[in-house]
Amino acid sequence: AESVVPFVLHDQYIDESIDEPGRAERQDRLSDVAAAAVDALGGPVDAVTLADELMQAAYHRHVLAWSSVAEEQAGWEASGIDGELGPQSTMVSLVNRGCNKLDWFVDAAADLELTPAAEGREGTLRITVDNRTPGGQSSYIAGPQPRCGVPAAGDWLGFVTVHLPGRVGQAAVEGGGVVVDGRDGPTRVVAANLAVGAGQQAEVVVRFEVPSDVVAVEVEPSGRARPVPWRVGDRRFGDDRQHTVELTADRR
Repeated sequence: AESVVPFVLHDQYIDESIDEPGRAERQDRLSDVAAAAVDALGGPVDAVTLADELMQAAYHRHVLAWSSVAEEQAGWEASGIDGELGPQSTMVSLVNRGCNKLDWFVDAAADLELTPAAEGREGTLRITVDNRTPGGQSSYIAGPQPRCGVPAAGDWLGFVTVHLPGRVGQAAVEGGGVVVDGRDGPTRVVAANLAVGAGQQAEVVVRFEVPSDVVAVEVEPSGRARPVPWRVGDRRFGDDRQHTVELTADRR
């Protein structure tokens, strides 16, 4: 349990080259991990502990479930593991599209500021992406991957995705090319293309309008192995669970 996350996200690729001659062996190792997890449930299991751990994983958005069968889907929704976002949800995510395995070394941090405006509030969300990739990584982990637009080893290429409350009005993105701006269920989602070199940082700034009838935002877990640290005014928290940010009457 202590080593499975680094193994799945990084360690399994340490000795793999970009042309992946050992792919079958690596897949066999992943099969061993899956088999061990299933076997662990085959022995004596405390049902209360299992349910509690699954609920915690769901709260952190590490486990999500969906079913095409209405009755089963209703059960997932009732248990809170369907993953649905709400009309006040706010979430920051990174999506790697560089054909590499650098996510283990790439972190994001979020800084949200809400200031009074004539029709409500103006929001400024600053997202810092930090690429801490060290030297000496295998080519399967670090690239390069020119066919995916990554000509240099260790460069991260992907999308910074932000879900905002559905009532958010005008939104603008600075620091990255906008690739998405529209509805996603009850939320507004914007995404920007971003490249961050090894050992470098980059910032994306999202500015948006919050109507006066939005009284709170819910910062949702991103499901990342290392939670995204948030700063909202004097508050500091990680997105390993949901946090409510009240928008007070004085709009500060």
